[in-house]
Amino acid sequence: MVNGKIGLFVPRDVIRKRCARYMKRGKPAMRGLLLHDEDFTIVAKYGSEYRGFV
Repeated sequence: MVNGKIGLFVPRDVIRKRCARYMKRGKPAMRGLLLHDEDFTIVAKYGSEYRGFV
């Protein structure tokens, strides 16, 4: 519990493995496939990926 509320704790190594997919040399990797999409579409895609992770 955190501040009296239920919390979800994910091990650091799991977070690092998931983040490694989107990193290149320690920095966020460019995702060229999203370059020509509209802003709403990009946010929706990131949201669906985040929901899949959580």
